[in-house]
Amino acid sequence: VRVDLRQHAQKLAGLRILPVSGSTGVSSELSRVAAQNASHVVLLAESMAGKQSDLTTIKALTLLSAHGNIKQQRKRNLVAEIVNKDNAAVAQVSAKHRHPIVSSSDFISKSMAHCARYPGYSQVYFELFASGKFVIDVYHLKGKEGSLFGNVAASLKNGIALGICWDESRNGEIKRKSVLNPEPGYDLTDEDALIVLRHCNEEVSFLSEDADLTWGAGNEVTLERPNLAKVLVLSISPNLRLIINELLAHAASDLKVVVACRDAAYEEKVFWQSFSSSETERLSISFEEFNLSESSRLQGFQPQTFDVIFIPADESEEYIDADSRSILLLLLLSELRDKAPNERFPAVVAELLSSESRELCVETPLTDAVVSTEVVSAQLAQLVQNPFLETLYKELLNAGGIEIGIRDARQYGELNQPTNYATVYQRALEFNEIVLGFLSATGQVSINPSKTSVLQFEEGAAVIVLAQQVYV
Repeated sequence: VRVDLRQHAQKLAGLRILPVSGSTGVSSELSRVAAQNASHVVLLAESMAGKQSDLTTIKALTLLSAHGNIKQQRKRNLVAEIVNKDNAAVAQVSAKHRHPIVSSSDFISKSMAHCARYPGYSQVYFELFASGKFVIDVYHLKGKEGSLFGNVAASLKNGIALGICWDESRNGEIKRKSVLNPEPGYDLTDEDALIVLRHCNEEVSFLSEDADLTWGAGNEVTLERPNLAKVLVLSISPNLRLIINELLAHAASDLKVVVACRDAAYEEKVFWQSFSSSETERLSISFEEFNLSESSRLQGFQPQTFDVIFIPADESEEYIDADSRSILLLLLLSELRDKAPNERFPAVVAELLSSESRELCVETPLTDAVVSTEVVSAQLAQLVQNPFLETLYKELLNAGGIEIGIRDARQYGELNQPTNYATVYQRALEFNEIVLGFLSATGQVSINPSKTSVLQFEEGAAVIVLAQQVYV
């Protein structure tokens, strides 16, 4: 720990950090650091503990839930990281269902599935929730009772209304309930508050008058939604079954998966021992032998014929780290792509363990890198400050709910013509969508631009929206 802190000393300047040795699963150790008096607690999975990591976290949750009096327990903001999704339910019981539990494996698999559906998603998600540029606040409305959500949202001068929330009292505890992307015609009450995304250095403000917009009765976007039917997975990972479950949840047709890995016969047996889904009849999966030492075999899989290629982090080899392996696979894919530059090459989604590895993938076919340590840590930091955001994160990542969509800009305005932001916003309201920002043809992300800005979409540009998932 001390070595890691020294390596990142510049980023942590201004913080007073006191590393203390001990175990979070031992009551006396928690008392030694006065855990019962802490207002905010983040429990991280122990990276060196292997399969015992979740057990240690669950023990600590049980102890912390018993530390201090009832008042202290209810006031304490606590969030815990669980590696294995299957252990999340036990962790919730240990935390008495009072605190957010983040399953890193579940988060990674869902993020990778979304990246496959919307190339560029990882960059958008990072900009929104992990870049440090934006915060999500609750803005209590004054004098807006009876106004329509769509008009109030459009009148925000320097923020984006993601949804609404209100407080409910149950069993002596106050719980904050929230709804993302309500219909624009929703009537606001005096109990409602806005969930607002804003720049860190700006406070929420409104235009001088509420917008008075009109919208259609929930028109549907006419462009076809992404559908993945044929998937190639290079390397093996404990998250494989979770990734495939997510793909099945989003798929509008049958799903064919080819897994190329070492010890294919053994991995296939392990997969079917742990895989369970009501959608099994729609899945066709085969495991093929593949080793980096026989890289020439990669061409035999014909990667260019797949809809998407996944490279999950493979930590099973002793003499090569996961990111190095992923980078080698990306370089091999680059060679295949360059042999037929005029042919379509599928999206490539990779899980990386270090953000520094992303810089080595610039010239490769990589379309999205899910840096697990980066996005999970950002989520934990936000949840310990605002626990109610747990509902928001779950809603954005679960299949069938509200999603962050990346839409062709032609659906919202003409190409190469000046277009007012208000025009784009109103067009989105006709689809019951909220505009979050824009993705340029070169991949540049712009979140929460000025409401008075004038846009000009180029070929390949996209609009980033908050929308209901629809499968065509």
